Amino acid sequence: MNATTAEQASITEDALRSVLLAGERPSPPGPVLTSLTFGWRALLKIKHVPEQLVDVTMFPIMFTLMFTYLFGGALAGSTQAYLQFLLPGILVQANVMITMNTGITLNTDIQKGVFDRFRSLPVWRPSPLVGALLGDVMRYSIGSAIVITLGLVLGFRPEGGAVGVVLSVVLLLVFSFCLSWLWTMLSLILRTPNSVAGVSMMVMFPLTFVSNIFVDPKTMPGWMQAVVEVNPITHLATVVRGLMDGSVPAGEIGWVLVSSVLLVAVFGPITMSSTATRSRCRYREHLVEINSDNPAHSANAITATRPGHDKESRMSTIPKNNSETVAHTPGRASSIGVWILHVVLAAIIAGGGISKLAGDPVMLDMFADIGAGQWLRYLVGALEVAGGVGLLIPALAGLASLGLAALLTGAVITDQFVLEQSPWLPLALLIVAAVIARTRWSRTEAVVGTLLRR
Repeated sequence: MNATTAEQASITEDALRSVLLAGERPSPPGPVLTSLTFGWRALLKIKHVPEQLVDVTMFPIMFTLMFTYLFGGALAGSTQAYLQFLLPGILVQANVMITMNTGITLNTDIQKGVFDRFRSLPVWRPSPLVGALLGDVMRYSIGSAIVITLGLVLGFRPEGGAVGVVLSVVLLLVFSFCLSWLWTMLSLILRTPNSVAGVSMMVMFPLTFVSNIFVDPKTMPGWMQAVVEVNPITHLATVVRGLMDGSVPAGEIGWVLVSSVLLVAVFGPITMSSTATRSRCRYREHLVEINSDNPAHSANAITATRPGHDKESRMSTIPKNNSETVAHTPGRASSIGVWILHVVLAAIIAGGGISKLAGDPVMLDMFADIGAGQWLRYLVGALEVAGGVGLLIPALAGLASLGLAALLTGAVITDQFVLEQSPWLPLALLIVAAVIARTRWSRTEAVVGTLLRR
């Protein structure tokens, strides 16, 4: 009986082997195919949970109707005139606010363990992230179509015609896709979807409301005009408004494209690094759980999964209990807050530097009033751009913040004693730069020590 069973098993094994080896092994899917597959998954989620489209449909309609008929007469003299100014701005606000949903959805997948299952698949590692972003592009398109349709019904008439509207929507979709990388990074760093939503809202509300979306910045105080002029949402709204009005603001289009590239160049690598770090942390937490339930099983599991290392050295690197893991939470939260300061300060400083180098009329007049010549405008602009970029590089962030603190100190003195205007904006930025310099002091000392030894 045993011999017969063994013979049948051998025949079955040989048959299976011949079937498996009969055809060619299929080639692994490429990055484009896997990203599109995950993008299709994102669209299927909308099909099964259509409530996800509430922010895409209802919020733009409410904002358009409220601002047009509540404030249009007071701000522009008539609701029809204000609608011509407001609708391109509402289109920008609707899309950039929708991008926050990307981080919330991804964090939800992470909490459910779906993201860990994706990482076990033999696909291009960024595919789940890129696919989710591509799926959200469809949501942005739906939101844009709703806003434009509502505007046409209310009486909005774009002088740029269909071509201007299409070009403005395409540029808006590009910027929204790049901005989504910021929320993707936050979804991998923060622990809950609610925390992702809270931090995202804290960032987006000032960016959208302290801009030229709703009113002309000329009616604002001088210090707020300076903030609005370096806000990337302001430049995006100016481009969309110009294309719909029939003009082509080449300088503003270039600014928006540069901002989009910087968003991906900065937050893309940080997102991928956070993905790998999160996987290692979850692996350690899993080993901690095994260790707390069955120490003997934990040792065997580690020996089986990490060959080539002695058991004592491996066990020494694993936290003994969950309290050690929890102890890192405050440092992690403070690190997130500091990086938010990095990004905000870098955007404001680099935006101001670009406007100086581009020859903005306000900057030309300001340096003419200083009386030192326009060479100073180029020098300060170059230093601000370099400092803004340095803030986004971890190894150089401390040195960049020190240099910007010195530069902002000069700006405070110039505003107070030369231009005789309020120095509150450079003073506030100086405080932020000082906070960053203090938190990065140990890294700065290490970098300076390395340079001196060379």
